[in-house]
Amino acid sequence: MGECSFGKGFGQTNPTKDIDFDFDKSTWERIPSAIINGMTKRYQFVYVKRFLRKLGYEVEFDWPKEMISAIKAVTEERETNREKTRPDLLQHLIDEGQNPVSGMKMNVRDVVDQMSEILLAGSETTSGTIACFFLEVMRNQSVKEKLLKSLPILGPEDPIISSKTVRNGTEYEYLEACVKETLRIHPIASELGRKTGAEPIELMGYLIPPHTVVSASYRELHHNPAHWPEPMRFWPERWLKNRPEGVPPPDLQAYYPFSAGKHSCIGINFAWAELRMVAANLLTRYEFCELPGQHIDWRQYITMQLEGGSWKVSLMPRYEI
Repeated sequence: MGECSFGKGFGQTNPTKDIDFDFDKSTWERIPSAIINGMTKRYQFVYVKRFLRKLGYEVEFDWPKEMISAIKAVTEERETNREKTRPDLLQHLIDEGQNPVSGMKMNVRDVVDQMSEILLAGSETTSGTIACFFLEVMRNQSVKEKLLKSLPILGPEDPIISSKTVRNGTEYEYLEACVKETLRIHPIASELGRKTGAEPIELMGYLIPPHTVVSASYRELHHNPAHWPEPMRFWPERWLKNRPEGVPPPDLQAYYPFSAGKHSCIGINFAWAELRMVAANLLTRYEFCELPGQHIDWRQYITMQLEGGSWKVSLMPRYEI
């Protein structure tokens, strides 16, 4: 996300890569965690803010100052030095971005807010889904064996597998099915909030007042046995074109990991590319094994999180060393 958004990574996936900084390097590398912490503060007091507002107090929470300074420095550098431009999300907001309230061209602070939201929505969600993918594959031995058998074995010097290759290659069909089944069981953004109109409505026997925020759960829909037989079974065969006998087809009318229609996730194609590339490039090169004695317990915040924040695995090369 750092490369696609700013043209600079954060040193997390390749800490040895030399990055051109015009400000403190450590501040830049802390941006991902700063965004998570900033969003946490914004949302954990959302109901307290509403209560205080009724009492006449206005409370505002902002992103960490260091993070604002770092993103602002990159933004201002792009605006003053056109030679630094590149076709990425940041440049698009600088050139074309409009404030949704005023309709005016985005100022630097508008861009900072938008980029922070994009980085949060485009990184933590996908990384969480990838973790769930490996968790399900590791805990379903027959799936793991079938998946590894279906994939080629590559070495560290082989070319990176692209998302298009996974999408179109027959040898990656089962991998694609595993990703889709992961998104069914573990939709990371598991709820969609909407507000009722000016009139009260009755829904499933409940009277909902006007202008009420209603949260619809994708997770419950994806786990509904009326749509998904054996809903908690990790069953990638549901998604194969030539399903084995007795395997039910997917119910696409009850499958919304990225929402749908005009409310569909704006980053759906980017997310799919990340999921395919990470899964394919790791599993063609390494075999994953879960370390014993770990208990998985989920917590729902903005997204689904592992209690404790980590899950440990060991990696063994599939290629000859």
